[in-house]
Amino acid sequence: MAQINLCTGCTKKNTYFLSIDPAAISGTYPIYFREFSKNVEQKQEIDIKIQGKPNIIFSTNASDLANITPNSQFSVILYLANIGSGQARQIKIQPDSPLFAVLGGSVKSVDSLNPNRTSQLSFNFVSASSLEATSYAIPFKISYLDEQGNSLNTSQSLGVRVVNKGKINIQNIKIASAGGNSVIIAGQQLTIIARLENAGRGDADSVAAEVQCPFSSVKKAFVGQLKKDSNAPSVFDLTPPTAGNFVCNLNITYEDDTGVHKLAEKFDVTIVPANPPVLPILVFIIAVAIIFRKKILEIVKKRKLSPRHK
Repeated sequence: MAQINLCTGCTKKNTYFLSIDPAAISGTYPIYFREFSKNVEQKQEIDIKIQGKPNIIFSTNASDLANITPNSQFSVILYLANIGSGQARQIKIQPDSPLFAVLGGSVKSVDSLNPNRTSQLSFNFVSASSLEATSYAIPFKISYLDEQGNSLNTSQSLGVRVVNKGKINIQNIKIASAGGNSVIIAGQQLTIIARLENAGRGDADSVAAEVQCPFSSVKKAFVGQLKKDSNAPSVFDLTPPTAGNFVCNLNITYEDDTGVHKLAEKFDVTIVPANPPVLPILVFIIAVAIIFRKKILEIVKKRKLSPRHK
């Protein structure tokens, strides 16, 4: 509070320095001046117009960009925020990277954004097939107008982590007896060999396989790591107690930089009896021979009784 002595008909000029709250946004604000002269008080209102300055930034969920693979499509949701003190108008945001192409329109826009407000934008990207497993930055160009129509330009980058993904395929499944014969006999040991290959761009870790057959308990095999373009067999030894046609399951699990993966495949196993029933077969053969002999005798007898043979 300043104290001033004024004579009759005199004037005096006073200068006041005001500090604007950094959180204040654009608008017209009243300032009240009060004058005291002895017991007399006068109050006067003066309006002050504040012009704020907008400031646009964006954020996103970082976990959505932690496991991007080459030559793949992924979506990014950007949360635009105006952390300035003035309204931003005609906001345009555009990614600018040759390694991450945008599907659809590359420029997204927002009509206006008031201070302390947010807006959501979505981009669909396709990563280049030539990317290596490392971290990348996708630059974005941001342009907008302030309340006076002045053009403002800024930029911000989006961090992306690119990883390589393993891909386990089952090349083939071979079944043979312990002696290498393709005929599997009940009660004798058989060997199942499943050859696995990694057709992906990255390593496959903790590769494991298991076989489930109705005539045996679950058999497991641990392969370990399969590098890119490598293959390895999974070997299982089983002993079927009975004959029959069976459907078995081959289950594969493995890990890579993107997480845990599973795949499965069914295959058939035919088991023949260990001791074929010889006696029923002999009886059948003898019966067929007797019937055949009777037919021959009947034909010969008819020919003898025929007039042509008299």
